Amino acid sequence: MSVVLVDDGIGSLGPKEGEEDSCPGCSRWPTQFADQVAQVAGREASVTSFRAPGVPEARELVSGDSDTRAAIADASVVVVATGAFNSLPDPDTGIGCPPAATEEPTYAAWARTTKPACLAEMIKTYGLLYDSVFAEINKLRAGKPTVFIAMNVPDYNLEVGGPDTLLGQVQGVERAWAKRFAVAANDRWNEMLAERARAAGFQLVDIYHALNGPDGTDPGAQFSAGGGHPNQAGHDLIADLIAQVDLSALDPN
Repeated sequence: MSVVLVDDGIGSLGPKEGEEDSCPGCSRWPTQFADQVAQVAGREASVTSFRAPGVPEARELVSGDSDTRAAIADASVVVVATGAFNSLPDPDTGIGCPPAATEEPTYAAWARTTKPACLAEMIKTYGLLYDSVFAEINKLRAGKPTVFIAMNVPDYNLEVGGPDTLLGQVQGVERAWAKRFAVAANDRWNEMLAERARAAGFQLVDIYHALNGPDGTDPGAQFSAGGGHPNQAGHDLIADLIAQVDLSALDPN
């Protein structure tokens, strides 16, 4: 029995070649989840992760990468967990709002110059991309018994210690504005993702409010090993959340 992840790194089973291990020795949540699937199904379960830094990359994998497509076609459980790096300023993709006109493009510069109309268009476009990802996965499974899961996205931009976060790029009183902007962006994104996932028959795992708190304002640093990757507490929390999904579609025979 196979569990397949299409994820932005949060479902990593370990570092890729040349990467630093963000959580050495950790019991990672995908492995914990595969053990649960095996127990429910009554047979061994393997888990494979395909890296999709963003939603456009996820669409490319599920629609055009032969290894990913073959793995999904043979999977009893498919988990989609990507979008965290698209939910705030993402001008490099050409989707939504353009980069800020500044010699030093940053999240903060983008956020100061962006307009509601392009934010709405960005959300709409990414919603269509998610639709395509979910539809292709459904098609690859061709109606076979499958547990479909989508994780919503945590907010990595509330950390003030890193230069690659929105809060890390502003100072003083501007941080209150930046936090409001980041929380609103993630709320808007996750509302869209929940709607698209459920419409496609995917169960939603709400890691956003678990990691960032009920109102989305907690940086969640206690669950992070840096760079947004979970530490052991983060892996255990996500494992506890995904353990609540309905696995009754699995064939125990």
